[in-house]
Amino acid sequence: MRASGHRRLGFIAGGAVGAVPYVVARIAPLMDKTKPLIWIPIAVTAGVTAAALPDVIESAKQRGPNHRAFFHSWVVLIGIAITGYMLYKGRIPLDQNISWGLVLPAIAGYASHLIADWWTPKGLPII
Repeated sequence: MRASGHRRLGFIAGGAVGAVPYVVARIAPLMDKTKPLIWIPIAVTAGVTAAALPDVIESAKQRGPNHRAFFHSWVVLIGIAITGYMLYKGRIPLDQNISWGLVLPAIAGYASHLIADWWTPKGLPII
């Protein structure tokens, strides 16, 4: 997938995760209501930035067309999924505004890149 496609997916993933607290009644009371909508553009930016990150770290220009290595692997995808789940469940102590407005959208953006690459003919390496 091209970089623009990854950024589009990051935009969608980050924005969707950033909007969750405003839609889900269970999470909404945890958020700081003094700055309610400022977190949406922050979440979108975090998702777009994180979606581009795997190709910034492992550039195809430097490594060639087979540039997928550790940061494009199943290990990283599973690791960030576990981290996101632990944040969602509150197992990692972090302010809810930062968690839902920045960290979880970034995780969703990064994961969207790996999931998109997973469906290409080259797929994802295990490690």
